[in-house]
Amino acid sequence: MFEPNDIYKGDFARIYLYMATCYESKISGWSSPMLAGNSYPAYKEWALNLLLKWAEQDPVSEKEINRNTAAYGVQKNRNPFVDYPGLERYIWGDMQNVPFSYDNYQNPTSIITVNAPTTPRPVRIYTISGTLVRTTNDADHALDGLNKGIYIVNGKKYVVQ
Repeated sequence: MFEPNDIYKGDFARIYLYMATCYESKISGWSSPMLAGNSYPAYKEWALNLLLKWAEQDPVSEKEINRNTAAYGVQKNRNPFVDYPGLERYIWGDMQNVPFSYDNYQNPTSIITVNAPTTPRPVRIYTISGTLVRTTNDADHALDGLNKGIYIVNGKKYVVQ
């Protein structure tokens, strides 16, 4: 049986709760002592109680927030159990009879607002024959100063006249 270190138990619980919430139908056939079978919720009672306990005892850390933000940068989705600590209580725990809304959200730590990083993505400009002409971070001016011709910018064709 696997048990993470105490400092990672909440992280593990929030990831596992997120995976079951988003992908339960895909993993319901997965052989795991924690899964209940083919009906939602995916967890056996002992496993759910353990995950809820871990999530409560190990609050969301800055490392976890950073991981969630980095995942968003790639996948364009976030783990709500990281953004809203205690959300699992509304789904499986002692807050099931309380409708979730931002007005009545009882967060044991705090609501964390995280802005996704806005680092510019490189823009690559190729000739129609596939030769790299330039790389820039300024997408609005990527074609400025180029000779007449057809160019491919991030997979789309553009004509410079």
